[in-house]
Amino acid sequence: MVVCVDNVGGEIELDPFIRAFVKILKARGIQGKEVAEWTGRTPGNISRIRNGEDSPRLRDFMLILMAIEKRCPGFFDDFCRQLSGQSRRLTISPEEFVNSLDSSEFAALMIAAGRRLAKGAASYEC
Repeated sequence: MVVCVDNVGGEIELDPFIRAFVKILKARGIQGKEVAEWTGRTPGNISRIRNGEDSPRLRDFMLILMAIEKRCPGFFDDFCRQLSGQSRRLTISPEEFVNSLDSSEFAALMIAAGRRLAKGAASYEC
């Protein structure tokens, strides 16, 4: 069991947080070395966190999550959904979503879709 000692609330069990973190990293195809680069931590530190061998302070864990969110928008929402047990991502149909976008948002979506197709349908990039 990974436990975090925080200045505010004492001990907080991090196991559910780490499990959700690892699951979303895997689902999005995010490597530990990328997380290390984005957060300024060592790959070994990120590996120890992922394996439950290191317990960051809650504040540090949030900084890690926010650094990933900056590079992979939607990561934090996926993490929170996983943590709360909700699995559904879209609450509207894909058609409604696309129709709700302005021209610049739609262009960004098309660029992202093109990049994903270029990498192959089996691979996923955040």
